[in-house]
Amino acid sequence: IIFDWNGNKSRPISHYEDDPITHIVGKFIDGTQIFALDYVPADTLINFYRLEQDKWKTMGSHRAIADCMPFLVGFIDMDDDKRNEIIVRTPPNMNGNTWQDVFRYSSENDSIEFAGNFSTDFEIKKESKTVEETHEGSWYTTPTKALYQWHNNRLIARKLIALPLVEADMR
Repeated sequence: IIFDWNGNKSRPISHYEDDPITHIVGKFIDGTQIFALDYVPADTLINFYRLEQDKWKTMGSHRAIADCMPFLVGFIDMDDDKRNEIIVRTPPNMNGNTWQDVFRYSSENDSIEFAGNFSTDFEIKKESKTVEETHEGSWYTTPTKALYQWHNNRLIARKLIALPLVEADMR
């Protein structure tokens, strides 16, 4: 079960006690261990923890993509290893584009680590351990299509196709 933190005294210690913080706690990675994440807007840090013997162990920390992170946090097994990855998404910009940071639990390092990022529309292909991304672009950015593949706990871009921007008649 995942729930919002509501002042639990045993919560992970935050970097900024007086600022608003977003917290999520639950068995969201493997269904057995209790993990937590908090987001510190003042410092744009996402911090990860695991509950061990009634104490919170720091599992990692990462600077968010943008000051407005996170808009949405999701948990999904992206590569069929029976452990969920953590996807943190920005709010959409004026064109509807979003950006996702992906984090993954590393049993080798016993930590939660940044695995990669991609934008807007994506499709997870568990059987091939890939992610297909489509970025429609905007007035200022090039439309792209990309294929990412899991390699050594990271999402690596294997193919990238970019369409050139067309100059508009600005009469």
